Amino acid sequence: MVVWRFILVPPGIISRYQQLSQSVLPHNGNDQIESIKQIIILSENGDHVAEQIIEETIEYLGICIANIINSINPDQVLIGGWSGLLFGQRFLTKIESVVAKHALEESLSKTTLRLCQLGQDAVLKGAAGLVLQHFFESNGDIEDVIIGGKAIDV
Repeated sequence: MVVWRFILVPPGIISRYQQLSQSVLPHNGNDQIESIKQIIILSENGDHVAEQIIEETIEYLGICIANIINSINPDQVLIGGWSGLLFGQRFLTKIESVVAKHALEESLSKTTLRLCQLGQDAVLKGAAGLVLQHFFESNGDIEDVIIGGKAIDV
């Protein structure tokens, strides 16, 4: 969890860049999307600290995905969320290369790695889908709702 929290999430990426470069991004971390975009652009323009941060992020993301593949052998791994899509759109080939280096060959051969097609609201859409699935499977009966594994009356 330490890697995920401090290296892969946007505040960690921004903080690490500012710490290593000893400078503050113009957005000052208030707009995470713009700050991450700026770090990516800086890396593409030869900023060595930004390049290091991007390469570290790709490496750790690839290792985390490989660990998931090695642990549960999924058919698919979807990279999503705004930061995942931002990195995935630019660096999917590099991420795949890191995953291939760390995943077990047999597990990886059965897994497809791709970008989520539901966009930034995938979790929200998935939650809504579960509610709709319950609604239709129960023929519109909303008397029992499962919360925390227990049925409650509504």
